[in-house]
Amino acid sequence: DPIVGLGIRGMVWYQGESNANKGEPYKPLLTALIEGWREAWGQGDFPVYYVQLPGYGERKNEIGNKPGWPELRQDQLETLEVKNTGMAITIDIGDKSVHPPNKVDTGKRLARLALYHDYGFSEQMPSGPLYQSHQIKGGEVHIAFTYADGLMLAEKEGLAAPRPTPDKTLACLSLKGEDGTWHPAEGVIEEDRLIITSKAVPKPVAARYAYSSHPAGPLLYNKDGLPASPFTTERAE
Repeated sequence: DPIVGLGIRGMVWYQGESNANKGEPYKPLLTALIEGWREAWGQGDFPVYYVQLPGYGERKNEIGNKPGWPELRQDQLETLEVKNTGMAITIDIGDKSVHPPNKVDTGKRLARLALYHDYGFSEQMPSGPLYQSHQIKGGEVHIAFTYADGLMLAEKEGLAAPRPTPDKTLACLSLKGEDGTWHPAEGVIEEDRLIITSKAVPKPVAARYAYSSHPAGPLLYNKDGLPASPFTTERAE
């Protein structure tokens, strides 16, 4: 590659649509790509910021096992375990097209990561809320996030800032019971945490948020108007 060896500050990456339909884990591929770049350049663990796949297709909240785009987004979320990486979340700026037209917000969210981590702009949050951990308390699943200050429900249209919708219900949630079946669930925000319940699941074993190809809003945001990453707790330790 003719650019290998040139001095660089970091890299950004936006890809994954074709991998979503191949049925193979994406995390090892993305990890190998990052490690391969760093080895080729020989300039240490320079930052790599990538875009999580946006919403795609018709807006609807799907229940059950969902390979494809939701599963690949989970792999992208878990790739944040790789040192000096960041992820721009774009679940809220998707489209019926595989190539959503709103690249402005995508670029701004990538820029936030670099400004925060590499250029000292620590007064702003670099990302939307990211799943951190969960606790199962009876029939409730309590979700803790990073970057969740001012956690709220909101809806976003076009290039406009997200509009808070405190009177609406968070519908893109599901819980899995002991029998392995997923059911629609409800969520309540308590400060920077999310509490998920379902009358159909008295003893939940796992939870999902926005685990659809193109989840219907409202969605979760932080006070900076950045969306939360979709997630499933199934693969959490």
